[in-house]
Amino acid sequence: MADYILSCCSTADLTKEHFEERDIHYVCFHYAIDGQEYMDDLGVSMSFEEFYARMAKGADTRTSQVNISEYVTYFTQFLEKGLDIVHVCLSSGISGTINSARNAALIVQERFPDRKVYIVDSLGASSGYGLLMDTAAPKRDEGLTAEELAAWIDRVMTANRFRYEAIFIDDGSTDGSWAKIQELAKGDERIKGISFRRNYGKSAALYEGFAKAEGRVVVTMDADLQDSPEEIPEMYRMVTEEGYDVVSGWKQHRQDNKLTKNLPSKLYNATARWITGIKLHDMNCGLKAYKNEVVKNIEVYGEMHRYIPYLAKNAGFGKITEKPVHHQKRKYGKSKFGLERFVNGFLDLLSLWFLSTFGKKPMHFFGFSGLLMFLIGFVMTIWVIVAKLVHQAQGVHFRAVTDQPLFYLAILAVIIGVMLFLAGFICEMVSRNAPERNKYNVKDEIE
Repeated sequence: MADYILSCCSTADLTKEHFEERDIHYVCFHYAIDGQEYMDDLGVSMSFEEFYARMAKGADTRTSQVNISEYVTYFTQFLEKGLDIVHVCLSSGISGTINSARNAALIVQERFPDRKVYIVDSLGASSGYGLLMDTAAPKRDEGLTAEELAAWIDRVMTANRFRYEAIFIDDGSTDGSWAKIQELAKGDERIKGISFRRNYGKSAALYEGFAKAEGRVVVTMDADLQDSPEEIPEMYRMVTEEGYDVVSGWKQHRQDNKLTKNLPSKLYNATARWITGIKLHDMNCGLKAYKNEVVKNIEVYGEMHRYIPYLAKNAGFGKITEKPVHHQKRKYGKSKFGLERFVNGFLDLLSLWFLSTFGKKPMHFFGFSGLLMFLIGFVMTIWVIVAKLVHQAQGVHFRAVTDQPLFYLAILAVIIGVMLFLAGFICEMVSRNAPERNKYNVKDEIE
């Protein structure tokens, strides 16, 4: 008999009897029907007949994954018996339960330092997940150790080209984050990292992360744990199945200070919607999912990470939507939001709008503005001169043209108009000589 147990999630699509026959342990997910929560205990709490009958009648159904505390309780019962654990989680591509399992493994191993808990990403779901477990059980019975079994499962996943990567960006931190990332990456090629020598900001981190990302779908998330990884599977599905270019998180119920953070955020987002034409309630939410080609065709710089959906739209990726996400109080770090960032955010938005609108056709702005000012000044000059001549012809008292403030305002308007026109002309010449003047985003090509 092996000195470890083989375990999985209840979502492996096998019957209770089959699990027991193959000696495969399982931890139960949850589901709710019409607001009442049940354990996904394979038909014990509610028969499958009743479950499907209620769904057919239109019952409101929801699912939820296993949390950290439940994993701790689940793992502990085996560790207390002196058994190691090989737990194969539901695919990280559709669920964040593997993160809860890994955190729980770290907790229990502090209590049981002589025992080992191996957390393996199945990268599969439903029948594929069940088939993997059904194939792993005989390997255990053949005498494979826990380490060997975990390695075997990884080999199977690699052979089937089920791949993902996690890229951690250390933005010049001084709290030992990079050492932790290096530790996580040991023995796991799916974990990658980039460490900056100093703090460059979020835009720089996203720029480097986007350049390194290879996956079909790219998901970004802040390290303060205000956003839940449990949202990722649905966002992934919206990109891959519904064809969205960008899926932005929407923190409907923010857990921040209402006066100093929530109210300015609402004002900022309302302005952003008006200027950009993108109907998002939370444009700056850190939790977003993108098609890979989106992140490869946008340049995030300065503080422009706030407007990635707008950058995507300007690059030709207009299918943008949002998804309500769970938001919780910041667990790590301290918010840098303040008056300066609030004001700079508006200025960056105006700058981005101007560049995207007139960046390659500056004469359209400066030329039109110059022409308008010139015409205003010209009309004002004609008016002053004509008024003088009329008054002179009628014998009415009049002031000399040069004594009237309106005359000088007219001259000023003409001069400003000429200067704006010349500025547009110079900008046009610079634009024509720019190295990227003929750089276009080609969607597809047939040769």
